[in-house]
Amino acid sequence: MLLVQLVVLYVLTTILQLCKALSTAELTQLARDSQAVTPELGYQIAITQSDLSILDGVRDYYTLITLTSTNPKHNCELCKQLQPIVARVSELWHRDYSSTNFLHFLTIDMSDMTNQDVFRQLRLTSIPHVWMIPPAHLDLPLDLSQLKYEEWRIPKSDQIMSLAQFVGEHTQRTIVVSDDDALAKFVKTFVLVLGSIILIRKRGPQFTTKKTILCFASIAFILLCLGGYQFTLQNRVPFIAKNDEGAIILISGGTHYQFASEIVLVALNYGALSLVFITLMNLGKGMWLGNNEKLRIWLIVVACLLVYLLVSCLTSMILRKDGGYPYGFNRLF
Repeated sequence: MLLVQLVVLYVLTTILQLCKALSTAELTQLARDSQAVTPELGYQIAITQSDLSILDGVRDYYTLITLTSTNPKHNCELCKQLQPIVARVSELWHRDYSSTNFLHFLTIDMSDMTNQDVFRQLRLTSIPHVWMIPPAHLDLPLDLSQLKYEEWRIPKSDQIMSLAQFVGEHTQRTIVVSDDDALAKFVKTFVLVLGSIILIRKRGPQFTTKKTILCFASIAFILLCLGGYQFTLQNRVPFIAKNDEGAIILISGGTHYQFASEIVLVALNYGALSLVFITLMNLGKGMWLGNNEKLRIWLIVVACLLVYLLVSCLTSMILRKDGGYPYGFNRLF
């Protein structure tokens, strides 16, 4: 009897899981249908009648909600600017991750009078807002008064990149913001590669005779690779960024993202460490300074202190991105 009960429980659980998966797949299909009818919204699902029942119960996906207004009487210029931004990011998400059903885009327009109840319950006094709603693990109706979310702060520039990063940080998926003109990109890349090949064929023998130049070029290439140049190139990240107060951010938080400035910082740190290590080895072999033993010992002490300082600097960068890193030295920043 117990075995029969276990089998029935397993079957019911499987059916519920299938229904839940079908529900998220239906939301993705609904987003596709919405894009076909209103392409200017991208893959956003427009809410009407204040009906947010699709967020009731258990959810194993994220939801990006845009609270906006297209009513000219509201005179919301930022709402007009925001619509194509969210639409573009929704298109980028569905281009790469549509089959995951892991994120859905909703838009609630205040100009639709049937949505007034949503704005009233949320007690909003301004628009627009872009909120990321996390998955829900309790099978309960959605309570707007207890809604948990994280808001995207709309920057003054690079809004598409900023929103793509905001979405990526929550979903742990990288959204590549690429150019639409693929042909122009291909032509530019083709010309650069062809020009490099022609230059190497004509000037190659002269370059190869200059071993010093080749050595420095190789070292620079290795340092760029160590700094994560390929990652920043593929994801088109900004060189530096600013926070809400306008202060420059050189190192991004989190291990899934970085700014291009971090390439320079990491490369300079490794380069300085290499020079200090080379200096320390030569001082240890007594190759420099002749018989001035006292000066050599002092320089060795200084070099060791510099190694400790540079390693502390490197591990401080790691700790800024991963607070749980266990091998840090002194935290300098």
